[in-house]
Amino acid sequence: MSEQRPVAIVTGAASNIGLACAQRFAATHTVIMADIAEATQQAASLPHAVAVRVNVGEFDSCLNLVRKPGNTGGSMRRCTARASHAPPAPFWICPWKNGRTSSRVNLTGAFFLAKACIPPMLEAGQGAMVFFSSRAAKTGFAALGSNGAKTKAHYCASKAGVISLVKSLAMELAPYGIRVNGVAPACARNHAPKES
Repeated sequence: MSEQRPVAIVTGAASNIGLACAQRFAATHTVIMADIAEATQQAASLPHAVAVRVNVGEFDSCLNLVRKPGNTGGSMRRCTARASHAPPAPFWICPWKNGRTSSRVNLTGAFFLAKACIPPMLEAGQGAMVFFSSRAAKTGFAALGSNGAKTKAHYCASKAGVISLVKSLAMELAPYGIRVNGVAPACARNHAPKES
């Protein structure tokens, strides 16, 4: 009988930093590559990976994602929240829907994913979560887009919320053997999916 591999969930796994995280986990884990964009081709190139379409801004979608490891035979041990949304325009001219999407994906998505992942990690008595924020969360300045628009208050605010979530969860979950960390990278070339 083959040994069951622990499961790692990576959101935003179809490209860029999320894909790099999934590639790294594939060496030691069964990877659930979750993204709103199609990630089947990327998952097929990795050993022990499966692609799942997910909308992190919907709690039921996150719950279904976390139930997926039950089909792999392993227990869910790692969660990496990389899904991100940067609005196409500065705050004052951006339609409210785009600002809401940034908040829903960047902050609410991290909250929903954590909420869904914590119970199986508590059951296992261990786990690790990594949430991606942004340097913009600390500086209030996001050098995003080629249109000359740099500061995007809705993006910066939602990413700052992720840092606070990480700090709070780290303190709450440490007694239960669950590590929570945050990463706040600077600019990265991004090929984010277009909004539908």
